[in-house]
Parts: sequence; structure tokens; C-alpha cells
Amino acid sequence: MEINLEEHTFFGKVSDIWSLGFRSKNGLVEFIKSVVMNMDMCDGENKNGYGVMLHDVSNLHVLVSHRDFPFESLSEGQNKNINLTAASEDNCFVLGYIWTSPNIKRGNAGEADFHFIEYIDSRISGLDIAKYMIDMYGDCNKACLLPYNIAYGADKYWKKYFEDEHDIETKAELKQLIVDCELNSSDIKWNSLFDILE
Repeated sequence: MEINLEEHTFFGKVSDIWSLGFRSKNGLVEFIKSVVMNMDMCDGENKNGYGVMLHDVSNLHVLVSHRDFPFESLSEGQNKNINLTAASEDNCFVLGYIWTSPNIKRGNAGEADFHFIEYIDSRISGLDIAKYMIDMYGDCNKACLLPYNIAYGADKYWKKYFEDEHDIETKAELKQLIVDCELNSSDIKWNSLFDILE
């Protein structure tokens, strides 16, 4: 079953979600404890934790499930990194998150600014949550959102993303995108992506 994320989720900053007065805050607390404040270096699920986002938690952009999110429709094979048992039926869980860099490259007059992703992750696989959040962020902030550092392991995701969204399949095409966007070496670290392109 395909889940309509627009219908069953809310996207915004943690500070906005907190102030909107969601009936239950347990899902947000679960995210803070399990991801933002997870200091366990041996936890294989802890991809972006270790406390590095803690100082900027109110500015994290998160995708939060509404109370009616159809968790029961998820298949057994879908990877779920959320502790759903720690909450009541009123909970709104963080399904994915984006931590952006404070660095912004201003676009020319009439063009969108470029914002850069420090970390992005979805907590349920198979729903295209990362792409949905990138689109929502761009719409909300009138900005083009690009990765700052493409780490090894994330290179395959970004390769597919650039193919699907920008028709980029080769190093030459990626270099042209960089030129067209007037990016320089301090704006991006995409070596791992270049390594897997033709």
C-alpha cells in the first residue's frame, strides 16, 4: 500500500512543531532520545547522533506523522528505526529529519538560494521520505537544497537522486551542474559521488 505523506504528515522545524501544540509530545521526545542525544557509538542505527545536532535541535526540520498515520500498513520488510511501543495512540513520531548547514549561497536576482544538508535521514524505508522532505524544504524556504558532504554509504542514494531529479549520470554532467549553480569547493564535498560516476 502506498502512503500519502502529504495527507498523513507535517513538515517543519522542531520549534514549530513544539509550538503547534501537538496533543502528544512523546514522539518528539523519542526522536530526541533515540537520535539527537544517542551517544552510543556501538549502536548500528545511530547514523547521525552522538550529540552533534543537539545544539541546533530547535532548527532541525522534521517530518512528523499525524495521529492517523497508517503504521499498520507498513510491510514486515520495511526497516523501521522508531520505537513505536513507547507511545500511546496519540503520538506523532518523527519519520525523518534534515539538519542544514548555516552556510547559504545566495542566488542571483530572481533565483533561489542554495541551502546545504549536513545530515538527512528517514526512519522508515521504502516511503521516499528523504526526497519528500527535500521537496518540502525547498517549497517552504524558496531554496534549492543540496547535500554539503556526500559520505561513503550515502553516495548511491545521491547518485540515484541526481539521476532522477537532475538527469545527471556522468562526472561531466555533475561538473556542469556545479558550474551552472556557481558552486565552489568550499560549498560541497562530493568526492564519493564523483568516485561512482562514469
